[in-house]
Amino acid sequence: MNMVRLGKTEIQVSKNGFGALPIQRITKAEAVYLLQKAFYHGINYFDTARAYSDSEEKLGSVSLCERKIDYQYKNSSAGCKRFLG
Repeated sequence: MNMVRLGKTEIQVSKNGFGALPIQRITKAEAVYLLQKAFYHGINYFDTARAYSDSEEKLGSVSLCERKIDYQYKNSSAGCKRFLG
């Protein structure tokens, strides 16, 4: 996965991010599977927003504990960005 620096920060994120809008249309189990698969294939930038229905809840319920992670939240008026790496 190609990584890029996020703005002027030292945070490295995957060049391809995961927009969480579509996971509002699938079950929680399907969302967990899809999010874990994206993470394990190198995506560490997930974008969601309150307007995306329950996608924040689904993203927050994903267990990525098999791989040691540090995460930061960056709140913006658009929603919440989650960086995993």
